[in-house]
Amino acid sequence: MEKLARMSQLFGVTVEALLNGDPAPAQARPAPPPDGAAAEAFLRAQRKVAGLRGGACAAFVGSFALLLALQEVAPAWAAPAFAAALCLAGGLLLGAGLCARRNRLDGAPPAQDPEAAACWARLARAQRARLLAGALLIAAGVLVWPMAALALLGEGAPPAAQAVGMALAAAGAFLCAQAGSLARAEHKLRDAWKRRDSE
Repeated sequence: MEKLARMSQLFGVTVEALLNGDPAPAQARPAPPPDGAAAEAFLRAQRKVAGLRGGACAAFVGSFALLLALQEVAPAWAAPAFAAALCLAGGLLLGAGLCARRNRLDGAPPAQDPEAAACWARLARAQRARLLAGALLIAAGVLVWPMAALALLGEGAPPAAQAVGMALAAAGAFLCAQAGSLARAEHKLRDAWKRRDSE
């Protein structure tokens, strides 16, 4: 019965049609996606997940920049704005988790399509560039900018000057989180292709 069920999925007909010789296609079960379509859909979904995760990291780090900036300009708004930015980060992270859960590589692994593989190769190059740019921005915001602000403004540098460094770090966190999420999705897809090839 298990083999009959798998054959009915493969040919897109009912089990009764296989047993009775009736060539009528199955109406209830949709046809499996063509080669490469599942991989392309997974890629599109993972780009959204990566953007949401990057946005969550940027909102978390940026909340501290917002806190530092508003402490000088509008102290009464500093704490509510900080809490709102943290809530935004949590909401984006929750959305990324739900989107990733909905778009998993369940069941049979997708077939490797040459066009999808070329798209992944371009994406891998873009990931390395994002990761490098993000690391440089984080280093500039956390290490370089505080020393530059200290040299330019002295020890009495206003909190808004520190907020600039945190904003740079937030942009770097966005790029690093996005690149890391896409790299993890790429590894999942390549593992699925290897499993399919070994089978």
